[in-house]
Amino acid sequence: MKLAKELGYDVGFAAASEAMLRSILSDIAQDLVFATFDAVAPHSAPTLGQLAWAAALLEGDPLAEQRDLLDAVAEQVLALKPHADGDDVVLAARVLQQSATL
Repeated sequence: MKLAKELGYDVGFAAASEAMLRSILSDIAQDLVFATFDAVAPHSAPTLGQLAWAAALLEGDPLAEQRDLLDAVAEQVLALKPHADGDDVVLAARVLQQSATL
């Protein structure tokens, strides 16, 4: 709230509390929607390999052209880290490629 006042906003405790509560409730609602969607259509979510491919594309990483490698690495990463994301897979694939050139 101090920063908001320094920036010229007149934010009281009630307004700040309301904004925080709205944000928290929005996050909870979004999580519930995703959980419900996953329960109804579990196979419609992208695979970890697909998420890694998308991450590589967004980063402009040449690994985006090696989807088979990303899919294979994704399986291995998922076995070690069940909550891995696409960036974890891209990093692991980079390490694998670099170690192969040593």
